[in-house]
Amino acid sequence: MSIHVPSTNMPPRSPAQSTSRSTIATAVRLVLIAFITLGLPVLYALSAIPYMSAGYDLSKAQLNVTGAPGAYILFTLSLSSAVSGHWSTSGITAQLQGINQKLTVIPAREQDWSDSIEGKANTTRIDGALLLPSSVSETKDLIGTVTGAIDYPRASSFNDFQTSTIPISVSLHIKLISGQEMFFQSGRALLYGVGILGTLLLGGFFLLLRLYNRVTKMSPLLASVQGFKSWQGVIYLYQFYLLVILGTSFFISLDTPAPKNEVFLLATIMAAAAFLAVLIYIIGMYRTIQQTAR
Repeated sequence: MSIHVPSTNMPPRSPAQSTSRSTIATAVRLVLIAFITLGLPVLYALSAIPYMSAGYDLSKAQLNVTGAPGAYILFTLSLSSAVSGHWSTSGITAQLQGINQKLTVIPAREQDWSDSIEGKANTTRIDGALLLPSSVSETKDLIGTVTGAIDYPRASSFNDFQTSTIPISVSLHIKLISGQEMFFQSGRALLYGVGILGTLLLGGFFLLLRLYNRVTKMSPLLASVQGFKSWQGVIYLYQFYLLVILGTSFFISLDTPAPKNEVFLLATIMAAAAFLAVLIYIIGMYRTIQQTAR
């Protein structure tokens, strides 16, 4: 008596099926790389815009603002018809009840124009920031004033300007909340969330490929030696792309006053972490190639 055992062997894939799978896999990889290289910077920029554009208007006579101990309160002032963005001030300061010293909102800036200026008249935005002492109590609101003056060359007619002065005298009422609440209200939570996601995707994608290859002993295209060699130029170009982001964001952060330089410092950290992750991937693949060659 014979027993028939059904065959478990799968029929071999046709060349058309293999080509179709390879085309789909390549398309998915290209879409993923496009999202990482183009989509993530756009997403990060969109998350940074609310934080970068935030600020209470110093042209108001009275402001009710929200702050937290040890956190910044952002202010802004627009100068209409300012020639080439020039302006100067002896300093804009805040005097708060219960705090003996004046706190800086806009630091002093010397006049940098003369009787003749070349440039166009446009609206210039000035950013200021008030850092509350960490010693203030969350249970008690703060009352005070912001005072000072801004001088700037204002275009008065064709090829002519006059120095204008904007006096600042603002009654300030600060409602204090916790640092955690301020973190979410200021938009920094969204910024950091996108920054962390960006770091994981920019560099973690390659490290996950290496980990996947080690655990499953399988070789997806980029995790295999053959795949690494075929995509080697793209990977090096990607590293150069990360270096450009790293250098650009770092040098911009040097010229951006706190706390808004945080946006560019976070981008620098994000690009640096991703660069190191991809560098680790490249070194690991070279070692794999050397071992395979033996």
